[in-house]
Amino acid sequence: MLLRIGFAILATILLLPCLGFGVIGYFHASGESNDPFWIYGYLALDIILLGAIVAAWLGPFLWFKPGEPGCCEECGQDLGPEPAPRCPECGRPNAD
Repeated sequence: MLLRIGFAILATILLLPCLGFGVIGYFHASGESNDPFWIYGYLALDIILLGAIVAAWLGPFLWFKPGEPGCCEECGQDLGPEPAPRCPECGRPNAD
């Protein structure tokens, strides 16, 4: 999980400068030339980059499946070979 969150942080750090250049390009294209090709191009670039940042952050939480065997169904905590009557993380009673 921490590796996936680290990937999301790295993706955000790498994509934010590109997003900044896209915003600057959008304002430059809309102010100077009024050429719709460049205006819509920069707008599409910004939407794609924002989508990539959101996907990088939602990915770790969507890939995580709490119902895996040997894990708590509520929070996903690994219960070990001999599960306790309650989850040590969230306190949910175990079905086992």
